[in-house]
Amino acid sequence: MSRPDGGPAFPGAHSLIQSETSKTGWELTTSHGMSLRDYFAAAALQGTLATVRQWHQDNIQQEAENVTRNAYAIADYMLAERAR
Repeated sequence: MSRPDGGPAFPGAHSLIQSETSKTGWELTTSHGMSLRDYFAAAALQGTLATVRQWHQDNIQQEAENVTRNAYAIADYMLAERAR
């Protein structure tokens, strides 16, 4: 079962890219970028990291995993609340 991701965080972002198949040499593309879940997790992660005073170097991988897991848990709660 896939987890809801809230759709694109910034739908409709357009950009011009060079294209060998286009007559003009340029092609307009639409990029959806990150999902809303990723955007919420990034915001939660930023807030969490702003309060970290010191990382314990001997356990930094475990700490990073915990912080990241928590950021996505917060994002999931945000999406659930948004859907209500």
